[in-house]
Amino acid sequence: MSNSTVKTASPIVFFAFGLFIIFTTWSKVRPGYEAGQWPVANGVILGAEVQKVVGDGEETYEPILKYSYQVNGVKRTSALISYDSHATSFKSREEAGAFLSRYPIGAETAVRYNPGKPEESALIPGYDKQQLIPLGIGVLFLVWGMTIFRKTQKLTAGINTENKETPNPTGQQTACGQSR
Repeated sequence: MSNSTVKTASPIVFFAFGLFIIFTTWSKVRPGYEAGQWPVANGVILGAEVQKVVGDGEETYEPILKYSYQVNGVKRTSALISYDSHATSFKSREEAGAFLSRYPIGAETAVRYNPGKPEESALIPGYDKQQLIPLGIGVLFLVWGMTIFRKTQKLTAGINTENKETPNPTGQQTACGQSR
């Protein structure tokens, strides 16, 4: 592999990796972001409980809510509270219970639903703000790749212009037999 191939491939790798990070992160952030723009339907809380979750060596407690809502005359049920998992993950059963106390069974609540897919809904719009970190890293890789590519192109252009013979307006011969 030639040196110029490596110089060209390096920025492409950074650029592609940046795009990959951006697209995969945005696919996680987008639903929660869009949920904030969705219309609101009246819903009713059908059930509530606290579930213990053990993972990565720590215990957390997540509130589980089941609710119903109606869109265009069709009754639907869901259990998604939020696309932001940190908004519904608590360190103690008491904290999760306190969260659930805001949603007593039988109470009416606002439900945001996707107008294009009314079966998709959430009680609390929003996304995991920590996902902005990898999104920013993806942008940095993208910009880094573009910067390296531009610098490589400028260097290559500079080398190519140095190797070309430039016309000598005086027409005088040098010691090597070239025009000056």
